[in-house]
Amino acid sequence: MDIARAAGVSRTTASAALGGSGRVSAATRDRVQAIAAQMGYVPNPTARHLKAGRTGAIAIYVPNNLFGYPFYAEFAFGAAEASREDAFALTLLSSGPVAHADGIIVVDPVSGDRVVHELLASGRPVVAAERYLDPGPQPVATVQTEYGDAQRELLDHLWDRGARSVALLSISVDFSWKRLIEDVYRSWCEEREIPPSIHVLERGSEADVVRRDVRALLEAHPNVDAVAAMADGTALGVVAAAHDLGRTVGHDLLVCSSIDSLAMRFATPAITAMSAPPREIGRDAARVLLDILHGREVPPVLHRPKPPVVIRESTVPHQPATPL
Repeated sequence: MDIARAAGVSRTTASAALGGSGRVSAATRDRVQAIAAQMGYVPNPTARHLKAGRTGAIAIYVPNNLFGYPFYAEFAFGAAEASREDAFALTLLSSGPVAHADGIIVVDPVSGDRVVHELLASGRPVVAAERYLDPGPQPVATVQTEYGDAQRELLDHLWDRGARSVALLSISVDFSWKRLIEDVYRSWCEEREIPPSIHVLERGSEADVVRRDVRALLEAHPNVDAVAAMADGTALGVVAAAHDLGRTVGHDLLVCSSIDSLAMRFATPAITAMSAPPREIGRDAARVLLDILHGREVPPVLHRPKPPVVIRESTVPHQPATPL
C-alpha cells in the first residue's frame, strides 16, 4: 500500500488508521490520514464495514408511547448526523431483535418494555440514553444528562417568584427521567415542608386532554399558584386551562416546562423551560455506540452537563417599556 510506505508504517497499521479500528495511537492515525488525504485517497465505506464484519448501520429505538414527542425526532436527527460522519446508516426501529444493525441506541427505555429486553438479549451492543430500570441484561453504556439539577433550578425559580403551592404535572409512562423529575420534586417539597402535589396525566398528553385535566385540577385546588409540566408540550394545556378559568399566567399562576421546544418559545406567554438539547444528546449517544463498534474503550456512563434553564414570561411577566 503506497500510503503505508509513505507514512512509514505497516499495511495493517495503515488499514487500522484509515478504518478507525484497532489499537493505533492518535498521532499515528492523524499522520496516516493526513498522508492519505494528500495522496487523494477516498475510503470505501462499504468495503471497510465488510472487512470489519459489520453491516454499516446502527438502529435507534424509541418506545411507541414516547415517539410522538418532538424531543425524540430531534434526538434521532442528531444521531443520524453523527452516524453519517462515520459512514454509518441509521435505522429507526419499531420492534426487536434486529438483524441488519451492528448496534442499537435505546432512548428513554421504558420499564417493562419487551422490545428493550429483546434488544439487550440480542448480543449486539446497546447504548441507552438515560438509565434502564429493569433487572437483567443491561446496556453496554448509558448517556445521562443532569436533568435533576436543572429541575431543582426550575423549582427554586418558582419559589423565588413567590409560589408556595406548586403542582407537578406528570405522565403515566414509567422510565428513569420521569422518576428522576418526580423524586427531585418530592425532595424539594420536603425541604420546604410543603405537601407534594403530583398529578399524572392518565389519559394522554394531547392538548385538549391536558387542558381538561388541568382545568379540573385548578378548580379542585384553587390555591395552586404554579404548575411544573414535565412532558414536552403539556405546558400549553396548562396555559389554556388557566385562560379558561380567568387566571393570568405569569401573574397569579406560574407555569414552567421540564422540556423546551419551539412551542414553548412562541407560546403566549412564552414558557419558562429546561433547555435540554436533544440533537446534541442524540449525537453523543451515537458517538458512544460508534466508539464501541470501532473497539475503543468507553466509560459505562457518560455524564452530560446540566441543561440551562431559560426564564420567560410564564414566570416573569413582561414589563412594558416606560414611555419617554
